[in-house]
Amino acid sequence: MAAVSCFTQFFVLNARGEALLHRDFRGGGAARTGASSRRCQSAEVFFHEAARHKLQPQPCFCVDGVNYFHVKTGSLFCVLCCAANASPSFALELLGSIIRVFKDYCGVLCEESVRQNLYLLYELLDEMIDFGYVQATSTEYLQGFILNSATVPPTSNVAKLEVMERVAPKVLDRIYNSPLSAYVMSVNRPVSRSGSKEIFVDLVERLSVTFAPTGEVVSARSDGSLVVRNYLIGAPAVGITLSEDAQASDYGSTRASGGITGVLDDFNFHESVHADSFAQDGAIALAPPPGEMIAMNYRTSRLYQLPFHIAAFVDEHSPTKVDIAIQLRTELPHDRHAQNVTVEFPVPKATESVFFEAATGTTEFNQSSCTVTWRAGQLLGGSEHTLRTKVTLSQPCTSSVKKEVGPVNMQFDVPMWNCSHVQIRSVTVEARDAGQAPYRWVRHFTTSTSYLRRLT
Repeated sequence: MAAVSCFTQFFVLNARGEALLHRDFRGGGAARTGASSRRCQSAEVFFHEAARHKLQPQPCFCVDGVNYFHVKTGSLFCVLCCAANASPSFALELLGSIIRVFKDYCGVLCEESVRQNLYLLYELLDEMIDFGYVQATSTEYLQGFILNSATVPPTSNVAKLEVMERVAPKVLDRIYNSPLSAYVMSVNRPVSRSGSKEIFVDLVERLSVTFAPTGEVVSARSDGSLVVRNYLIGAPAVGITLSEDAQASDYGSTRASGGITGVLDDFNFHESVHADSFAQDGAIALAPPPGEMIAMNYRTSRLYQLPFHIAAFVDEHSPTKVDIAIQLRTELPHDRHAQNVTVEFPVPKATESVFFEAATGTTEFNQSSCTVTWRAGQLLGGSEHTLRTKVTLSQPCTSSVKKEVGPVNMQFDVPMWNCSHVQIRSVTVEARDAGQAPYRWVRHFTTSTSYLRRLT
C-alpha cells in the first residue's frame, strides 16, 4: 500500500522543455546512474512525449516502466513520476494541491515567478512531500514551517497595482471598482503574514448542455463552486449569504421527499463551514484559512437561461460540395458579454479543401483530424454571428459521409453572469479593527464544460 502513494520525482517544465524546478525524492526516475542523469532523462522523456502530441499529452502515461502524471497550468508542466502503479486520480489531485499552494504563496505561477522564488518553492515542496510520501498540502498548516517570503515578478498585475498604490491613488480607486480587476488581483495575490485585509468570493459555474438535431435541449446541468480566496489579517469569521433560490428546506439530504425548494439538486460544504441556518436564510459561516478554499459545491439542472443558442445547417449543393452553416445567437443581457468563444466541429474524412466565410474571429482547418475551429473571441449579449464553411469532397457525398459532420462543440467564458439564479447576496467579515474595514470582492463566473449541438 505504501508503494502506491510513493513518488520518485517532481519537476516543472516550461514550453521549451527546460526544467525550472526539480526534486528527486528517491532516485527512481528514468535512469538510475546518477542524479543529474535522472533529472535530464526524466524531463527529456516527458517533454519528448509532450512534443509528439503538440504539447498536449495525456494526463497520465507510462514510458519504460515509469509513470508520468502532469497538470498544465499556463505554459508550465507540473509533473510527478512514480515507478510503482500509483493511482492516477490521487496523483492528479496531489498535483492540483501543489499548484494551489504554489499560487497561494507566489501569487501567480508562471515561468518568471518560479525562477524568482526557487528557494521558497523548494522549501514548500520539501514540506509537502518527504522521501516521496505526501505529508501536508494545506496553506494554513505550512505557514508555520515556511521561512522564505515570495518575490512578486515586476511584470505581474500585483507589482503594477503596488506601484499605482503609491503614485496614483485615484486611478487605483477606479480600478478597484472594476469586477474583472478584482478577479485579476485575487488570482495574482500572494499570501503574506501581514495580510492585506481583502477577501475574494467567486461563484463559478460549469455548464454541460446538449442540444438535439432539432435544436431542443436534451440535457442541461450546471456544477457550481463557491471559491473563497482569503487574504485577511488573522482569522476573522466570515459570513456568506446566497440568494433565496439557493436555500434548501431539507438541509442534509439531497432529493429528499420535500426536496430542495430552490434550484439546487445536490450540494455539499467544506468541513470548516457552519451551515446550520442555510435551510432558513441561505447563510453559511466560516473562518477561512489563508489562501484559496472551496466553501461549497452544488449541482443544478434547473437553468433559467442558456447563454447561447446554436443553429446548424448542412446543405448539399453538388455531389462533391457541402455547405455547413453554424449560427450563434447570444442570449445574454445586452450589458454582458462572452469571451474566449471557440466553436469546433468535424467534417468528413474525404474533405479535400475548405473555404470559410465569417465576419467575426478567425477560422482554421486541421487536415490531420479533419476538424474546423472557429475562434470567435468576444461576443456581446443579444448579437448573432454566422460561420459558413464550404467543403469540397474527394468522393460523392452519401448519407454515411454526411453523418461525419458534427457534432458542434462550443467553449466560452462569461464573466459576471450565471444562468442558475444562484447569487451571492452578501459577504460579512467579523469586525476587529474599527479603523479599517476589509475589502470584500464578489464575482460570478460561468464557463463551459460541454456545450454540444448534435447534427444527426
